[in-house]
Amino acid sequence: GMLQRIGIAQALINDPKLVLLDEPMSGLDPIGRKWMRELILRLKSEGRTVIYSSHILSDVKAICDRIAILLKGRLLGVGRIEELLGNGDIEESFARKVEMLGGETV
Repeated sequence: GMLQRIGIAQALINDPKLVLLDEPMSGLDPIGRKWMRELILRLKSEGRTVIYSSHILSDVKAICDRIAILLKGRLLGVGRIEELLGNGDIEESFARKVEMLGGETV
């Protein structure tokens, strides 16, 4: 977790307007996950653009305003979570959407 925090600090030191985070919650304990979620939400509230990639859909739902769904390098959709997946269980909705479009879920 500490290495991820150092990496984030290095990425933010020049006050970028665009921040790209690839699986930033990976390997973090609950306190680290809370810290990272609050940081991302703060960056968002400051008007920065945060591109956040994750397989943890509950984090995506808690953090993101808009999402893009990719499957095997193909863009399946872009929009608000509710538009693409509805308001129900996000994991179940995602699995149905992927299967509908010919993908497989594991």
